[in-house]
Amino acid sequence: MPAGDFEYKVVVNQSFAENYGAGGAPGGANIMITGTGGTVTFTYSHLTHIISDNTPKSVTAERAAHWVRRDLIAWNLPDARQGFSYRLFWAAEGGLKNEDGTITGGSSAPLRLVSAGLPAPVRGEFPHLASAEALRVPASARRRVQEIVTGEVAVAAFDRSGKLVSVTGVQLPGVLDDVYRGAQKRSLGPTWRRSRPTLALWAPTAKNVTLLLDPVGAAPERRVTMRRDADGVWSARGPAGWRDASYLFEVTVYAPSTGTVVVNRVTDPYSVALTTNSRYSVLADLDDPSLEPAGWNRIAKPELPKPEHSSIYELHVRSPSPTRRSPLRTVAPIWPSPTDAATGCATCGSLRVPASTPCTCFRSTTSPRSRSADPSSRCRRATSLPCRPAASASRNA
Repeated sequence: MPAGDFEYKVVVNQSFAENYGAGGAPGGANIMITGTGGTVTFTYSHLTHIISDNTPKSVTAERAAHWVRRDLIAWNLPDARQGFSYRLFWAAEGGLKNEDGTITGGSSAPLRLVSAGLPAPVRGEFPHLASAEALRVPASARRRVQEIVTGEVAVAAFDRSGKLVSVTGVQLPGVLDDVYRGAQKRSLGPTWRRSRPTLALWAPTAKNVTLLLDPVGAAPERRVTMRRDADGVWSARGPAGWRDASYLFEVTVYAPSTGTVVVNRVTDPYSVALTTNSRYSVLADLDDPSLEPAGWNRIAKPELPKPEHSSIYELHVRSPSPTRRSPLRTVAPIWPSPTDAATGCATCGSLRVPASTPCTCFRSTTSPRSRSADPSSRCRRATSLPCRPAASASRNA
């Protein structure tokens, strides 16, 4: 096999009508394999339908199991599993290994097969797992679930003699939603109270989150410690002087893609404003009157009889003249405000969409222009207004 990444599964009688994937599951997921160049040996059992290969790999290279509730893991198991036992494995920093049939590098707890399978509410929420078997997580692991999900997680099956039959990684979205249900009611991203901002980020699998804040002006970038709460939300509250600051989150987290703990610097997924090319989030207050386009409070939008009468379109229109030195002199380098009836509304109005159809126009962020180089590209609230009797349009700078 040549070097590279591949996928495979077993087909019987040269037809996909009967096929087996990860864990020997009928119609199961493809099995990932990384070839280093050279001979690879595949081993298949007609009894369990499990196929394996002798290439070096992480025990969580495949993630065929799903932790769906604090106390339940769903996994497609082979039909021939009499006498099997199961265990949950985890490692805070990663490093779980299969060494001659023994899983090493972390902690573990026994799992119990639930003969009745997944309960009806779980099957309804995860219909693609309806046929999977259910494994019960013991109380000792449930008490540590918030710690366990921040690292590498795997499940393994052993035959009656204790020989390792199958091991796979575990997908976590279900258990995260179950354990951190309170986060659904939280206000995330930037919020303001009495002119003071709070930043909140839901990152339940993160080991640490630090706010990297670059205030407006000559002040240097600051590192601000963020506090984690029981909902898996990391937050920091700042003074009024943080207004309009650029910021990033520095997140320390276990990454299944690398099998190690990594440090990522990322923008806020709940950003209300971004700098050029989305390099930084901006701590903008959308209720700040200075961010409102001229005429914002004088706009009279047509009333809709019913909300469902509205068809919403989103258009991304890149300026053909991204710089003021562009040879395209006939096109304004910066879109005027859509409340400018002489130019902006005429531009948006030419879209000619029905009055009941809000049409939001977003300027492309691929231009290298920065806020400092072009003051007119400052953050502005998204607008939605009728430009002509037969059209409505909007613009977000």
